Amino acid sequence: MKGDFNTLKLITLLIFTSIFVFHAVSAAGIAVTPSLINISDAARSIEYEKTITVFNPGNNELMADIMISGDAKEWIRIYEDTPDAGEPINEISIPGKSVRVKAKITVPEDTANGMYRSEINFDTKSPEYSDSTETGAVLKVRATTKVEIDVTGTEIINGEAQLLRISDSEVNYPVPIEIMFQNKGNVVLAPGITAVISKDGINIDTITKTASEIKPGDKEKIIVNWENNGLESGDYSAIVTVYAGDNEILREETGFSLIPEGTLTRKGEFREIKYDGKTVVGRILKISGTFVNIGEIPTKAVLKGEIYRNNELIDTFESDELTVTVMGTENLVYYYKPESPGDYKFITYIVYEDKKTDEKEISLTISDSSENSGSLDKDSEPAGTGKSPLSTALIIAAVTIFALVMALKVAIRKEKR
Repeated sequence: MKGDFNTLKLITLLIFTSIFVFHAVSAAGIAVTPSLINISDAARSIEYEKTITVFNPGNNELMADIMISGDAKEWIRIYEDTPDAGEPINEISIPGKSVRVKAKITVPEDTANGMYRSEINFDTKSPEYSDSTETGAVLKVRATTKVEIDVTGTEIINGEAQLLRISDSEVNYPVPIEIMFQNKGNVVLAPGITAVISKDGINIDTITKTASEIKPGDKEKIIVNWENNGLESGDYSAIVTVYAGDNEILREETGFSLIPEGTLTRKGEFREIKYDGKTVVGRILKISGTFVNIGEIPTKAVLKGEIYRNNELIDTFESDELTVTVMGTENLVYYYKPESPGDYKFITYIVYEDKKTDEKEISLTISDSSENSGSLDKDSEPAGTGKSPLSTALIIAAVTIFALVMALKVAIRKEKR
């Protein structure tokens, strides 16, 4: 009788262990990229912004707590990757595949020089966060992005610039001067650009521009347009100078031509319409139309459209106008905040130089629920970054059950003897 009781206990233990392990395995799986954020020569009072992608390799939605630890934990805040991110967040929903978040890092003014290290941990949550009454042990999984911040006392003002091109244009049409600038320092820079225009060796005009601020490490294309109203056609040249602070980092001369008005072909393509943001009442949607200038002259373009809710026209819209360089691509952006739930449709088109492209549509459902993310996400899978513990959990489950089965067989043999 005692042997039968021991055998029964082993069987019961096997059943409950199997339930525990498989329940745990079903909740496992999370990964992040990048695995390391490194900020060298970090300056005080400057906000550094980094993107972190959190991957869910499973099919079910995951919730994760965001836990920040280490020397610099008070400097780091995590936000949703949306135009209206709002307040910092301490948890995220990963509804399959992936979701992006923004890490904003600011070094306090009174920080001493040195290396500071922290970790941004994403810990999967138990299913009990929902309204479900399911209980039981759950295997929690952590994915980590490490942060290293090297704070120095030296303010570095430096940049690298390249004159991409000066495009030919028609008389009375702007001549775009395109420059690629990268901030190589550790403080925010607003590059200065000067262009001296000449014809037949005689200076006829000088234009200057202070570009928008560029964060340390960022690279941006700057376009300076020269208005040439009332000038004659012919060959011209420009000496372009770029400054980072008071430091001259580029001086280059390039020729270009003005030709009679109406000579060059105007042609463009409306390549894509897309949206980013949460399809929730009161949250901003970013509507982006991609325009490619395949003509022979820089072209001004604007995204326009109509907004329908439940098949009823409720509004029209128009983006800011942008000048698109020859063979250049620009995203024409409009921000829209829906005020009511329903089925929405955006009928969009692009107008350029009195020409109109074909129409493209977006259809989406706006909800009252904050559970609906609605964000277009085209991330690729992480390459060797983050952690994918699902296979490890399965191995643990298999080994545990195998061990219990073997123990049960031994017990049964002893009873038979």
